[in-house]
Amino acid sequence: MTRTGAGTSLSLRLSLSLASLAVVALGTVCAVVYVATAANLEARQQSELDEKATLVRHLVREAEPDADAIGLKRLLEDVGIGYAGVMLHLAPPGASPLFVSPGWIAAPSQRQRILHTAMPWAPAPGGVVVAELRLDMRDDDRLLAGLAATLLVAALAGALATAIASHALVRRGLAPVARLAAQLRRIRPGDGTVRLEGSPRHRELQLFVERFETLLGEVDTAYAQLAAFNADVAHELRTPLAVLIADSEVMLSRPRTDAQWREASGRHLEDLRRLAAIVSDMLFLARADRAAADRAVSLPSLATLVREVVEFHEAAFEEQRLSVGVIGDASGRFDAELLKRAVSNLLSNAARYGRPGSAVEVELSRAAPDTVRLAVRNAGPQIAAEALPRLFDRFYRADTAGEPADDHHGLGLAIVAAIARMHGGRPFARSAQGTTEIGIELVDRPASAG
Repeated sequence: MTRTGAGTSLSLRLSLSLASLAVVALGTVCAVVYVATAANLEARQQSELDEKATLVRHLVREAEPDADAIGLKRLLEDVGIGYAGVMLHLAPPGASPLFVSPGWIAAPSQRQRILHTAMPWAPAPGGVVVAELRLDMRDDDRLLAGLAATLLVAALAGALATAIASHALVRRGLAPVARLAAQLRRIRPGDGTVRLEGSPRHRELQLFVERFETLLGEVDTAYAQLAAFNADVAHELRTPLAVLIADSEVMLSRPRTDAQWREASGRHLEDLRRLAAIVSDMLFLARADRAAADRAVSLPSLATLVREVVEFHEAAFEEQRLSVGVIGDASGRFDAELLKRAVSNLLSNAARYGRPGSAVEVELSRAAPDTVRLAVRNAGPQIAAEALPRLFDRFYRADTAGEPADDHHGLGLAIVAAIARMHGGRPFARSAQGTTEIGIELVDRPASAG
């Protein structure tokens, strides 16, 4: 049983996909902003330490000629070293410090950036002093933490807003699809009045509508043909069945002699054979409609095959005083048994409608490099132009003047058309100036085509 409404909503899936894409995009942007900001802060911190180290080196160089440690300390205090987030420890190696910033702690913190630099100082042992500068990074850490929280909230809010907006946009964009689905639900088999209405603004949907309209027309045509076929089958089977029932009732109404029963059985057998022929032809057409594969073999001379079929119909042609001639020849890969059946049906049709004493011609030729044309011509009643396209319909009988009153059931040319289609070809029919030509075109398939 077909389930409707099952599965994930397409609009929901698209909305979630867009929201996920927005999360990734915004997350990437926020990560880039955070990393860039952290790198800028780190560069600024290092630059500040370098500037302080340059200032200390300049002050030490100014105080060196006087060898005045106290003056150096005053200079360092005057310029604010140790009060702007940068602490300084200045001392000769292994000696007492010349300057120590307020709040100096011997063990450095993990949240400090440290710079060591040596500089000349003649009064010091070894003529060198070492400056250790420490920059407090806690303010920058708090700035980065606040920035990370802000970016995270912005990313989540942006993703949520994108999800809501994308859901609305997707629903709006899929509205034409929903309208098409509603139209499809109104279509019923065989109802040729309902058609899809696509907007010309949506090229993709318009292509779908055009293709579906074509398919819908084909389905309606097939449905109408099926309904007509069912009616024709019922009509064709009803007549012989009615005859069998009526004859049986008459025979059973009173005692009959053996001769009468044998005669009745002969009539019944004739009607049953007619029914069997109809059923056999219908089964063949059903297999052809399912695109039954033909058994193609190489036939070097189609004229030889046609002559074999002509010999089989020789008695029928003699009865109608018809002569048969085969014109031309062709070769190719075809299903020999199917082709014999098609030729037999065409010759039977020509024998039935051919004017007594006239000639029937079977012409073989190449309509194209890969197409063989087989045409059967006979002189006889002209077929109306409006009837020609329907000659190959099942159970169709053209109203031709002088048609013999036989009991054929109208499937012969339908089988011919089916055999042509099974060979990738088509049937054709023409009738003008007392001559009727009916035949088929067959595609000569190469051996590698399978």
